[in-house]
Amino acid sequence: MVKFKEHKTYFSLVELLVVIVLVSILFGIALAPFQRMISGNNVNSVAKNIGSLLGIARQKSVAARNYVALIMPATAGGNINERYHYGCARIAFVDSNYNFESWIDDSSWYRLPTGVKIMEVDGDIGINQTGVLGAYSKQPADNATTLINGVDFSEIFNGPISVDNVRSIVFSSTGKCKGSAVYATIGTAAYKNSYWIIKNAQIIRNEASQIVNESSADQITLHVNRFTGAITYKMPINY
Repeated sequence: MVKFKEHKTYFSLVELLVVIVLVSILFGIALAPFQRMISGNNVNSVAKNIGSLLGIARQKSVAARNYVALIMPATAGGNINERYHYGCARIAFVDSNYNFESWIDDSSWYRLPTGVKIMEVDGDIGINQTGVLGAYSKQPADNATTLINGVDFSEIFNGPISVDNVRSIVFSSTGKCKGSAVYATIGTAAYKNSYWIIKNAQIIRNEASQIVNESSADQITLHVNRFTGAITYKMPINY
């Protein structure tokens, strides 16, 4: 019987370290595109969900013959917990003067995933570019938004609290979009300690020590047709 001599291969510590470094570099290169893909998927998902809620709000307004709003609070004067700032939505009955009446019976708070915010709800489309490719220099700001007074946030606070000036998109009893807000822009961002944290090419903070104006390149704007209530989805390239 022929016996073969067993050969064992050994690696030096240096060789193992080189392999680990190379794997780490490759992982780092692959991670950024993967994170951007996940972020983009979240923005798309939230845009579709907000679009569905707007459609439901319009249907409820026609069925109930009542004004109905999709309420999407910003900071609400600092009265609501920061984790809800720009990051939740709910359908409610309101009156023709935009005063809160009650939440829709089968509605609940829709919470956005971490890293995505409803950055604007107002009368202008999107968070616009400067005209320079890839340069998004407009900081999120609600312009000509529709505000609801007396909104009940007791479910969030586990106690009675009424908040005024909460941004919304409102439908009348005929299904028409009322008020000044017909756009809602969803983008990759965070909001913390009264400052926007925008994910663009990198994380940029708008702080007193470092004032910058950066808006999210990863954004989708929903447009509600004022007369028909039809919802269209627009990317920055369409602005």
